Amino acid sequence: MKGNSNETQTITHYLSHRIFKRKIATQMISFSDAQELRSFKKLLAQKILSDKRNNYSWN
Repeated sequence: MKGNSNETQTITHYLSHRIFKRKIATQMISFSDAQELRSFKKLLAQKILSDKRNNYSWN
């Protein structure tokens, strides 16, 4: 579990430098405060890890 935590922190750190306002399709994502941004990054990191694990199980 600790490995996943470190990986999540790494992804979250990466996202903090990449995502603040980003165009997704025709929508613009913007965050009202830092807490909302942190929450979004954490959920996104968890989704990336989940997708990564699912991809490994199919290969």
